[in-house]
Amino acid sequence: MLQPPASHSRKKRSLGLKGVFWPTGQTLRISFLGNPDPALKQSIFALANEWTLHANLDFELLDDDVEFAEIRIDTEVPSVRNSSAIGNQALHLEGPTMWLGTRPGDELFRTIVLHEFGHALGMKHEHQHPDAVIDWSDDYLRAKFAARNPGASDEKFREWVAINYEVVPAAPHVISGPYDTESIMHYALTADRINSGPTTQPNKQLSAGDIAFMRLHYPGR
Repeated sequence: MLQPPASHSRKKRSLGLKGVFWPTGQTLRISFLGNPDPALKQSIFALANEWTLHANLDFELLDDDVEFAEIRIDTEVPSVRNSSAIGNQALHLEGPTMWLGTRPGDELFRTIVLHEFGHALGMKHEHQHPDAVIDWSDDYLRAKFAARNPGASDEKFREWVAINYEVVPAAPHVISGPYDTESIMHYALTADRINSGPTTQPNKQLSAGDIAFMRLHYPGR
């Protein structure tokens, strides 16, 4: 994952957007919607707390269906649906701010939960880094989109690709450091997903750069 930070380094790493980060030191309240399995909630909550080892933030698990919680998770969705609002943009949403269809028995359960909570803390996809050059397979993208959005228009497909896959150009509001293919926020580059270029496997741990990103934007831990 990303390179470990020097003890006094202020070098920006990973990829994010200015203005989406929570106040340093804040306790983010988490509430699950509906009545999910308590073991599922605890598994998700335990993984989410890996981020707080490196970010000066805390998570508090509230009762179910608490509307004022900053992070509201809907687990009653198809297994292929896993997504989250980015950082404090969740404050502008009603209902869920995160959707987790994955389950503890899934091979990528750990990867997905850590990835979505990375979004919840303000991180964008690392494969959208300005330095990323990835030749995504259109067939793969269309099949993935159709599985999650049956019957959706081609316009919606293009919008989804732009949000989730297209490179974010360097700009004053974009925070980026060295491109990190080992970031938990980087999708795997398997042979079925890309037309050419080197392949990678799914990342299952926070990278050194992910940790550096959290320490930079939420200092003090």
